[in-house]
Amino acid sequence: MEVQPTISVVMPVYNEERYLESAVQSILDQTFGDFELIVVDDCSGDTTQAQLERLAAGDPRVRIQRNPRNMGATASINRGLDQARGEFIARMDADDIALPERLDAQVRVMRERPEVVLCGAATIRVDSNGNRLALGEWPVDPVVLAWYGIFRPVVAHPTAMYRRSLIDRGLRYDEDLHTAQDFGFWSKLVEHGSVAMIATPLLLYREHSGSVSATKRQQQRQDAAQVCASNLENRFAEFCSWRSDVDPVSVARFVHGSAAFDAAGAQAAVRSLLLLEQVYLDSCGEVSDAERKAIQRITARWILQALAMQSGLKFFEKMLILRSLVGRTHRMIEEVGRYVGRRMRVSRFR
Repeated sequence: MEVQPTISVVMPVYNEERYLESAVQSILDQTFGDFELIVVDDCSGDTTQAQLERLAAGDPRVRIQRNPRNMGATASINRGLDQARGEFIARMDADDIALPERLDAQVRVMRERPEVVLCGAATIRVDSNGNRLALGEWPVDPVVLAWYGIFRPVVAHPTAMYRRSLIDRGLRYDEDLHTAQDFGFWSKLVEHGSVAMIATPLLLYREHSGSVSATKRQQQRQDAAQVCASNLENRFAEFCSWRSDVDPVSVARFVHGSAAFDAAGAQAAVRSLLLLEQVYLDSCGEVSDAERKAIQRITARWILQALAMQSGLKFFEKMLILRSLVGRTHRMIEEVGRYVGRRMRVSRFR
């Protein structure tokens, strides 16, 4: 009788010859060894296939699937899910490095907390040569994390672990989303349980010129705005039905920089975002002061980022919008301080 692994690690690959071996080896070197690594090669034209065959020959846990044609990352992930046999699914990308304790730490969370359907972890951002740049941190508090997850992917994709039982029930990545497919998938997963975030970094997240965020940035913004708008419409349907001045689509496009706004449109989007934040806080019942401040900091970050992406707005127009947020000045300053801190604290992790 075939023994099923505890974890199925799913890794889509396309022309990743530079980083592939280190990514695969980082999984093979995990302290938790009961896994299968399903690598889906999307018809790579470089030495990827040869590298995979050599790695698979040296470790039977590596299983290679080669697409019959180039299908894209989303379809490749779904194909990997169809082959998965483990109790848990772990995602991994072919240009990142999993730290040795990653799988062990996440399995412990999933086993100790049966209500958790998705587990992620902090990351360490590195450049193409592996030089450490900054910490990648996500909220840990459930109330704060839920607000964050309406607007952004609730975990970093290559740190994700989730339950295969949900895959058996038909959940799949949306193949109409060529980017931001993780954001769309997490938005479905969270309907079935809670999310756990491990604050300790468990992955080196590589930033380089060939990454999706660099090569398909505008497409990624548009796809993310589409998912965000759907989340807002679902979460705030009742509120938006009687507040016609609050447009979830405009808020999503503003936050993700997927459309150009004039001064009046940007001001309306900011007002709507702050209204939605207050509605969210009111809906959560008793919210601690720390949770409220954290949510306000995150919202302030999104406003600052959104204004930075609006190249069509004049400087004084941006300043007028920020002036209207005078009550948020201290939150914005706090967020800038936290950004600087993430860059400084990365040196603590080796």
